[in-house]
Amino acid sequence: DISTLARRIRTLFVQALLNCPEVLLCSLVRLQLSVTGTSNDGASNVGLQMKGELMRELIPLFFKPSQHHRIQNGPVALRRLWAISPNTVTAACIEAWRSTAMEPISSRYATVVHVISIIRLLPSPQNAISTILNGTKDFEFSIAVA
Repeated sequence: DISTLARRIRTLFVQALLNCPEVLLCSLVRLQLSVTGTSNDGASNVGLQMKGELMRELIPLFFKPSQHHRIQNGPVALRRLWAISPNTVTAACIEAWRSTAMEPISSRYATVVHVISIIRLLPSPQNAISTILNGTKDFEFSIAVA
């Protein structure tokens, strides 16, 4: 039964989210889930939904500044994530900025400072900044980071 198995797997992922989010994030980014056009397999859809939910929880932990949550191995995880998928890091940095559009200027400032600190952690910050700035059409983000 897919729903019973999905609940058990969700419980496992919740524990990973609480105890080792850096491992979970890198693993999920490496995980390639696709739904073929001929398959009506409910397990694939459940897997895609679960991956999406987990990514929505994980991305803010790493890419938004927080006084309450500090990821112990965050810098190492971000460097590994960059090695796995620079596009994911780029998209997450831009999304972190966009999510602050309706927040006070102090929150937006804290977010851009956090994004810059992430870029500085990456193996080649000069290449990373050009990749991130070239990967966005958000001119306000580009100016804020520059």
